[in-house]
Amino acid sequence: MKHFDAIHPSFVAERRNVRLGLCTYGFQPFGISGSQHSTWTIIITPYNLPPSMCMKEPYMYFTVVLPRPKNPKHRMDVFLQPVIEELKHLWEEDVVTYDVSLIHNFKMRATFMWTISDFPAYAMLSGWGTAGKLACPYCGKYSQSIRLENSNKTSWFDCHRRFLKPDHPFRKNKTKFRKNRVEKGGPPPIMSGIEVLMTEENAKAVNKACIKRHECGWRKRSIFWDLPYWKTNLMRHNLDVMHIEKNMKSKDNSKARDDMKNICKRKDLEKNQTTGKYPPSPYALTREQKKVICKWVQSLAFPDAYVL
Repeated sequence: MKHFDAIHPSFVAERRNVRLGLCTYGFQPFGISGSQHSTWTIIITPYNLPPSMCMKEPYMYFTVVLPRPKNPKHRMDVFLQPVIEELKHLWEEDVVTYDVSLIHNFKMRATFMWTISDFPAYAMLSGWGTAGKLACPYCGKYSQSIRLENSNKTSWFDCHRRFLKPDHPFRKNKTKFRKNRVEKGGPPPIMSGIEVLMTEENAKAVNKACIKRHECGWRKRSIFWDLPYWKTNLMRHNLDVMHIEKNMKSKDNSKARDDMKNICKRKDLEKNQTTGKYPPSPYALTREQKKVICKWVQSLAFPDAYVL
């Protein structure tokens, strides 16, 4: 927000101007019955309130609901057009608003700061495809993804070391990350909002064949670029914490262990050639350890209505 305040001092001059964020999430209400139906919700949240209030239900504005037989995918911009038009109006033209604390009217403006979503919804809002080897929106065409032979999946394992300092000891470590590999490269260049907009505009001329060959990550021009200040925002899209954490247990299977043997040096987790079994994962608890945890949970005491 400090970056935005430095670029738009006229907006900061009025402390009562509103800052907004947009959240979206999709779910299948009839998934258990097998009916094909997808419902997407779009909620706008004001950030002028304290953190303890802005995330509460009374202050979250239920803006759009999309009940559809299929996922809207890149057609979500069609339903966001009225929202964008109103946001443009709130930025370009002052709206007379009543201040109940001071008992007088004032001219209010509003700005849209960023979006918050999970990774699949990020593709719908930003226009960048989140599938394939160019799925990382930060790395873009400089992605260092690898293909796992046994799992037949794209992985970005060991792509983070290039963001470390040039003299960091992890860069020369050949055993804790990908085996026999030293990281000498640097991070991908940071693009400004104007540069991102130019690359997205140029992507219009890219045909579908280039997209299938994973030579271009853009799938559309996001409707948020219609906002006059969007290209000056330092942070335009965010990923919510709930979907960052993955269930590691479901990913730790026999194919993953075979892929790990090809790219890592972790003999203690490889398949035992004599028994044909895989050793337990480091996070797996023994029967005795589970009993200790259960006894500890049983002994916990909380105030009334604190834990449900």
